[in-house]
Amino acid sequence: MAVGVALGLSGTAYAGSDNVAGLTQDGESNTAIITQSATSLANANVSQSGNGNGATVTQTNSDLVMTTTVTTTGDDNNATVAQDASAGSTATVLQDAFSSDATINQLAATDSTAVIDQIGANDLGSASIDQTGDQLTATILQDFGFNDIATIDQAGASQSASITQSDTWDNMASIVQYGAGNMGTIVQTTVSDYSVADIYQSGTDNIGSITQDYAYESFAAIDQFGSGNNATIAQGDGFAFADYNDASITQIGDGHMATITQLGTGTADFYNYAAITQNDNANTAAITQTGGAANNANIFQGTL
Repeated sequence: MAVGVALGLSGTAYAGSDNVAGLTQDGESNTAIITQSATSLANANVSQSGNGNGATVTQTNSDLVMTTTVTTTGDDNNATVAQDASAGSTATVLQDAFSSDATINQLAATDSTAVIDQIGANDLGSASIDQTGDQLTATILQDFGFNDIATIDQAGASQSASITQSDTWDNMASIVQYGAGNMGTIVQTTVSDYSVADIYQSGTDNIGSITQDYAYESFAAIDQFGSGNNATIAQGDGFAFADYNDASITQIGDGHMATITQLGTGTADFYNYAAITQNDNANTAAITQTGGAANNANIFQGTL
């Protein structure tokens, strides 16, 4: 077991069997801790430029390659990466911001990749990725955020999840996937204001996908429990706002498809609303609301 600690300095530590730990820091009151235990061919590299930044990397229980790279430019950022029995896994954290937190946990995540970016003038923003399984890919990008929260939780095999929040304010985004072969994808792009997005998928080969562009007090949720389901929510598209809108899709069986598209505005008391609930198997539903205000739509198919 070997532990490397750096306080406002630069250095390189080597531990175990062909493990590599590199520390480079420029600024004041920066801290970095690298721990490599029961590992071979583990590689950890921490580079911090700025003041008050912290990085903790822990790599354990693998005799194959595990790689972690933390690169921070800014002040008061924190990054924590833990790789345990995750042969062939890669974890990357890049923070060019201030007061941001990033956490990556890879437990028995073989040949998996996790990336957290967070470039911009963030303030108390946070992002976390938890992965357990084989061949998982998770990516979070948060730019110019404010109190952003993004969470990806994956278990199973061959799954992919991506969250992109750009020019965000009080946003949240969450993707949880179990089973295998599921895909996520949440995009709350330029100026997302108070938007919230959530995807939960269980079973196999579900897709998902939420897009809230120019969102304002918007909400979207996708729940899929079976297999082979496909759901798409879009509220606004860059030319129309998604003011006051709400959307929800729930699919329980197999082979369902659901699409909700809402363009237009409402009021704080009477906002647009759309809901699709499908049970049993192989149902298809679509809701489109464009313009106007205080629209309401609800589709139910199946047996509950």
